[in-house]
Amino acid sequence: MGDKVDLQASGVHVLDVKGEPKSLLKLTQADLDPLRAAMLKPLGVDFRAPQKNGLYLFSDGSRVVENFNDEPIEVQFNGKSETIPTRGWTSFWK
Repeated sequence: MGDKVDLQASGVHVLDVKGEPKSLLKLTQADLDPLRAAMLKPLGVDFRAPQKNGLYLFSDGSRVVENFNDEPIEVQFNGKSETIPTRGWTSFWK
């Protein structure tokens, strides 16, 4: 990609998976939060959470957070904490 994308540009994050894409599952929350912040900032969203979860945003402001972990997780969405049950999900519909 180096010939197509300026890898030194702001907003570009290169993740060195060393040929092991599954290694991304080992990233800590401290690793993930800055990556999420960069992607979600243009949407006006702040999301902090441990690994193995899904955040689904809808154009009307609704959202779903899904937990793929074998234990409950604590997430923060725009500064508000929520507990997501084991292998469960929570939603906020507008």
